[in-house]
Amino acid sequence: MRRLVPCAFWCIDMDLDAINGEQIDASASSRSTDRRRLSSELAQAKIDTKRFLKDETGRVTDFYSKVGDLGEGAFGDVWLARQRVCAGTPQEHLGRTVAVKRVRKPNTSMGLDEEGADSEEAVEDFRAEVELMKALDHPSICRLLQVFEDSKSLYLVMEHITGGELFERVAEFGTFSEHDAARVIQQVASALAYCHGHGVVHRDVKPENIMGADDELTVKLIDFGFGCRILSGVRLRAKVGSFLYNAPEVLAGEECDEKQDLWSLGCVLYVLLSGDMPFYGPDSKSRILGGSYSMEGDAWRGVSPAARELGSSAGLSGQLHRAIADLRAS
Repeated sequence: MRRLVPCAFWCIDMDLDAINGEQIDASASSRSTDRRRLSSELAQAKIDTKRFLKDETGRVTDFYSKVGDLGEGAFGDVWLARQRVCAGTPQEHLGRTVAVKRVRKPNTSMGLDEEGADSEEAVEDFRAEVELMKALDHPSICRLLQVFEDSKSLYLVMEHITGGELFERVAEFGTFSEHDAARVIQQVASALAYCHGHGVVHRDVKPENIMGADDELTVKLIDFGFGCRILSGVRLRAKVGSFLYNAPEVLAGEECDEKQDLWSLGCVLYVLLSGDMPFYGPDSKSRILGGSYSMEGDAWRGVSPAARELGSSAGLSGQLHRAIADLRAS
């Protein structure tokens, strides 16, 4: 079992059951390894996992009962629901709790809303998100369970993650210990390596899109609304994602690739260790473009050189230090 050493792979280049020399639940590690092995075997056998997830044409309420609201945005809303097991029969009972994300289809007779959230383009973006999530199956990515479509809306039925946003934990506790930050970053890095290995770029990695699955810092990456597929050798140009977590090449409108996710992950690590944003203020854009940030002050006094090096090399010092983008889930 390798121990962590002061290097750029502070929490990336390590066994899944070794974090700062401490043992993680061996059974949980075994389950994660088994899932990755199965995913690898399916890929080698050229079996498309999307075939196991069928689109449903019935009403989502025939299979799920709404419990409450989780959020609302320009695209539609997200609500909490319970599965109706054996729906419509004397044996019907409530099953697992899920999150249902709904987007409206355009209604030309009613007119589009002011932001165009129910436009054909918005619906097609939503369909693209569905196709991306269908192709992904990783323990650190929120799972898509079912897809429904009716005459008015499209619905994504996803696993319900109860631990809240990583951002909320930062707001509550201020900073994370290096051990806890290592656990979070290792999981998200594994998820991103899996995505990149399958030709998917997330493009909006930030604390608000990392959800806690429990109280033990098990996390899952969510919201592939800005995600896209990237072919080998093809570069991206579109400016998407959250401004303060964007890589310099994205803000500059230059060609970019999956390594933009690693820059964003470096920004997340900075936030976890210091409680502050690496780039802020009225000149934040020029700071990002110039890679100008500081690891000085009270917040950084107790942070080890190894953690600082990762914060610098994983996401905040330019393309040459983003080699961990080549990491692939074993």
